[in-house]
Order: sequence, then structure tokens, then C-alpha cells
Amino acid sequence: MSNIYEIICPEDLQNSIQSLVTKKTSKGYSVHIKVVEDFGNPPDHEAIRNFILQRNPRYYLLVGDYDRMPSYPLSGHSSDAYYGMTDIDKIPQIPFGRLSSNDPTIIEEICNRLANYESGGNGNWTKNVILTGWLPRNSQQFATQSDAGWECVEAIGNHFNIIKRFENNESASGEHIPLARTEWEVENTSKADLIDAINSGALIIRYLGHGTTGSWENIGKKDTNIDEKFNKDDIDTLRVGNKHPFVISAACLTGSITPEIAFGEKWLVDGKAIGVFAADVNTRTYWNDRITQEIFKHVVRKRNITIGEMLVRAMQSHFERHGDRGSEYMKAYTAYRYFGDPDTVLLDLREDKISFNPTSAVVKGIFGRWMIVAGSMRLLYFGTNRNEAAAALNVIKHYNLNQQCFVGRPRASMEYYLVNGVSPQGPIAGEDSIPINPGNIEVQRINNSWKIVDGRMWLLDFGDSEAEARTSYEIIRKYGFRYICFIGRPYPSMTYFRK
Repeated sequence: MSNIYEIICPEDLQNSIQSLVTKKTSKGYSVHIKVVEDFGNPPDHEAIRNFILQRNPRYYLLVGDYDRMPSYPLSGHSSDAYYGMTDIDKIPQIPFGRLSSNDPTIIEEICNRLANYESGGNGNWTKNVILTGWLPRNSQQFATQSDAGWECVEAIGNHFNIIKRFENNESASGEHIPLARTEWEVENTSKADLIDAINSGALIIRYLGHGTTGSWENIGKKDTNIDEKFNKDDIDTLRVGNKHPFVISAACLTGSITPEIAFGEKWLVDGKAIGVFAADVNTRTYWNDRITQEIFKHVVRKRNITIGEMLVRAMQSHFERHGDRGSEYMKAYTAYRYFGDPDTVLLDLREDKISFNPTSAVVKGIFGRWMIVAGSMRLLYFGTNRNEAAAALNVIKHYNLNQQCFVGRPRASMEYYLVNGVSPQGPIAGEDSIPINPGNIEVQRINNSWKIVDGRMWLLDFGDSEAEARTSYEIIRKYGFRYICFIGRPYPSMTYFRK
């Protein structure tokens, strides 16, 4: 698997992306910047596509607005995704993203926000998913496979707190609408309720409905006198602080790039989202809903997957499920655009973390058995080996470790420690460590056992648990771990990772 992170941008924006370049390099990527002026003036679209296909990067990022960093022109729309597709590909193969502005200051602000997002810590807001837009036409009692609302709820399952802010359309008609209005909690709701929910914080906002280059049309209250919409001016009013959502805008035209800042661009330019997935053209509602459903499945099943990989895999599984329905449907795959860094991993609370106070950590002996405790919490057990207990305590104090984390319990297949949500850094005297390259690691099945390997070196063994192997792989890449360290070998009493 390639570890190349390819960036194509105007020459005068190179300095503005340095914080993101530094972040990607620290995660083990080979970051390469190609100035768009190298492809001519105006840029040769096919030359850009051939370059990306030849490089075959893990991700590619386009920087600049439509006039400086153009999309690939296709019939009826432009496409960022097509730069990474061969002539025979029907769906995107390489995760992609765009930072859509020509202003060096704005690009620098976006890159700083992206670079710091994953180390920004978690909170209860990361368990929230806002569903907004059209009112599902059925209640759960009468839900069918074609029902947009219930399919997304089924995909999310019990993993998130679902916040319902659907359009309150009093003219909606249908046999089951009264029940649906009650179950979907739309009585007396308005656009202001949606804004309040966004400001309170959500990991994901999902909209399904009509869209334009400047608005979500099916929002808030609708009756004979009121027709609320959520537009670019409303994005200006949001006060999300550092609670930046991933916005899924399953709607026509909201992913356009135009001379004026368009709806999808606005979220990122104004610092109100960490990323926006939206369509450049008019797309089919059925298609948009099913893509959203596949995205949610990957959020739930593939813990710590990057947004770019999530979107590409969702489109791939969507295609496997629904097949080629003709050009009117298939154009959506190339028309979907992602504003943001495709390597971003969403913050959430599904990592198994336990916080503790390192200042209260002590070595404690009971009947000749030694352990480290922090208050009433037992962190580590060392049996009769007091020396290893003392060495482990020294590590905790040295790095000021305050989060103990696990993949799989009660018998964890991987254990790691963090300092306020980020990796410990730098060596400690006398450490026993093995260097690893997070950009080079792979998950492989060897002798009927799932392992994480770095080249020919076996790092971790997960037995028959492919899921835990892939989760651990994503965690190593997420935090940019470069060393695996041990207290005691060949049977370590403590294992930790650091940069």
C-alpha cells in the first residue's frame, strides 16, 4: 500500500499548507507537493490525471479554488474524483479531498485546524449525529427498505445519539405521516432548533433533501406563510467552537465550486466543519440516501477509518450492492466532492480509553505481588517483579501519561497510552524499543493469524481477530506512533507506543 500523500496546489499557497505537511510527515507519509503551474496555464486536466495515476498515492489533496486548481471537466459537471480514476473505473479508487480557496490566510487557517483536529480531544458531543432535511414518510411501524430515515437509523444502530431536526412541513401528506411526525419529533421545530443542535456539537451532520449552490432547502418550518431554508448566511451565524462536524450533504449542487463561495465550500472556509461531502450536480435522491447509508455503515464497522477511505469504500460497497444503473445514476460517483483532508480520522468515544491522574500513580505491594495503582484504579500488574513495576512507574511519570487505552478486552490484543489525547514523544533513558514506520505498516494474515507487519518484521499478533488487527492498524496511523516500547521481555509487563 502506498504511503504517498500527494498535494497539488498553486505555487503561492505552498507556505500556507506547511502545518498540514508537518502533520502528515509525522504520521509516516511521504508528502509530495506538486505546483499546479507545472501543468501549464491553464492547467492541462489530462496531464494532472496522468500524474496522479502514475504516482498512485494513498491520498491526494487539491488546494485552491476552481480557477487556480480546476476539477476535471466531464459531461455536465466537474470532478475531483476522476483525477484518480482510470478509463475503465466506474467508481473512485483513491481517496481525495480539496481545500477550496485562493486566499493564503484562509488556507493556512484550514490547514492548522485540520492538523490539530485529531489531537483536540473528545467529548460527549462526539456521540451525537444530527439527521436533518426531509421528514421520513413512514413511522417505524410502517418502515420499508425504501425509507430514507429508518435505513440510516438502522445503519447507525446504538452507536450514536441521534438528534432529529427534520423539516416541519405541515402540508406533508400520506397515510402514515401523523405517526411519522410524532416519531421523528418535528412538531413545532424550526431552523433555529437545527442551529442550536449544531452549536451544541455533533460528530456528523447528515442532510437529505433539495439543495442549491447556496442552501439546504428542506429545513425548519414550512406552512402557507413560512418557508425556512438553511443558507450560507446561517453558516456564518454558527458558533461551533472546536466542535467541528463532518457534514454529509446528500443533496444536489451543494458541492459545487463557483466564482462565489458555494455552500459546501463555506463550511470549511468559515471554520464551521472539519469536512463536507456533497455533490457537484443534480443527483438522484435514492442514490444519495443509499450512499449515506453505506457511509454510516463504515463509520460504525471500521473504527478509526479515515474519512477519505470511508467515502471511497462506501461508494465501492454501494456499487456492489446496486450495480450500474446507467449514466444518470453513475455520474454521481464522479460528481461527489469532499472538502477537507481525506486522511482525517473522526473523533469519537469508541476508542476504549480510561483516564487517570499520573501524579497519584504509585507502586503498591500486596503479599509480595506488585502493581501500579492510581487512586482506586489498578493500572498494571507485575506479579513478583518489583523492578519492572518501578520501571513502568518511571515511564508514566516521565511522559505524564494520563490515558490507558485498549483494543479488545478483557484480554487486550493491543495496549497503548496517551497524554491528553496525543502520543507521548521522545525517548527515555534505557528504554527497550523497536522503531516502526506508521506509513509502511500493513495488516496481513500469516499462518492463519492476523498480524501487523512493518516490511518483514512482525509487530503485533491478533490471532483470528481481523477486526482488532485493523483497528490497531488505524490507531497506530492515527497517532503517528514510531516506536513500540517494552518493560520486560520476552513477556513484557507493560507495552507502550510513542513518537
